[in-house]
Amino acid sequence: MKFSLVRYASDHAEEAHLKGWQKYYNTYTIIGRRNIAYSTFAMLGVLGLYLKFKPSKKTTTGHLDNQNVNEHDQPHVTGGKKRH
Repeated sequence: MKFSLVRYASDHAEEAHLKGWQKYYNTYTIIGRRNIAYSTFAMLGVLGLYLKFKPSKKTTTGHLDNQNVNEHDQPHVTGGKKRH
């Protein structure tokens, strides 16, 4: 009978011989997985706030200019069928 040793995620990054940023963002430790999840949620939150508060593409000056124009001030368009 042969048994194999299975390593599960632990809280010890030293066991995985991780250095630098890999010590905090990895899939080998529970804390590393947690940090990846936190980063993912933070990025989704930033993206949501950006989409909510980004400036619109509409300009207000064109809309205000059209309010004071009546139908007699419109230019005459030629080439179409006349409506009676």
